[in-house]
Amino acid sequence: MNSKPILVLALICATSLLRPSLAAAEDAPVSAEGTPSTDVNRPAAIEFFSLTPIIGMEVTRIGVASIGNSNTVTFQGLRVAPALTFGAIAGIRLGPLGLGLLFQQTEGQKAEDSHDVAMTKLYGQVSVQVPWNRVVGLMHMDFGWAVLATQGIVTHGIGGKLGVALDYYPVRWVSIGAGADFDVQGYRTPSSMLGSYGGTFVARFGLHL
Repeated sequence: MNSKPILVLALICATSLLRPSLAAAEDAPVSAEGTPSTDVNRPAAIEFFSLTPIIGMEVTRIGVASIGNSNTVTFQGLRVAPALTFGAIAGIRLGPLGLGLLFQQTEGQKAEDSHDVAMTKLYGQVSVQVPWNRVVGLMHMDFGWAVLATQGIVTHGIGGKLGVALDYYPVRWVSIGAGADFDVQGYRTPSSMLGSYGGTFVARFGLHL
C-alpha cells in the first residue's frame, strides 16, 4: 500500500490548523523587547468619545483696570489666592490628534482683601497625544470664552491656555493622570481691557469609548 498520499494529506491538514495561530502571532502588537504583546488594556488608536473630569488648583494674577458702571471694582495688580478649580473635557481622538471642549470653573478669593472671585472658562481644545504602552502623554492648546465675576460684577472676555498632561490607563476604558497649564485671559472693561495670567494644576480622571 502506497502511504505517500496519506502523508501529503496529513501535512496539508496540519498546515491548515497552524495557519490561524501563525497569522495571529504575526498581527499581535510587538513590545519593546521584540516579543508579541497581548496587553488589551492599552489605549485605543481611535476614541469616539472621552469624558475627563478635572479637579485641582488655579493661581491667577489680575492686572490693573476698573470694571462695572455704577458699582465699580478696581483691580490693582491683585493676586487670586490658590483656588479650587474643577471641570471636565469632552472630546474625541483620531490617532495622535485630539479635539475637545473644556469647561473649567474656579472659585477663589483675592489675596489682598478676601473678596470672592469666580472665573469661568469655555474653550475649544486641540491636543497632540503620544501613547506608550498604557501611558499617554499629551500637549494641548485651548482658546475660547472667559468670564470673571467679583463683588456682584460680571465681565466677559476671551482666554487661552497651553498645557501638558500625562495619563495612565489601568484598563482600556479608564485613565488617571495629572496636568499643568499656563493660562492668559483678557476681559472687556468700560475703558480698556483687563488682563490676567496664571497656572492650573489638576488631577484627571478619564472615561474612554
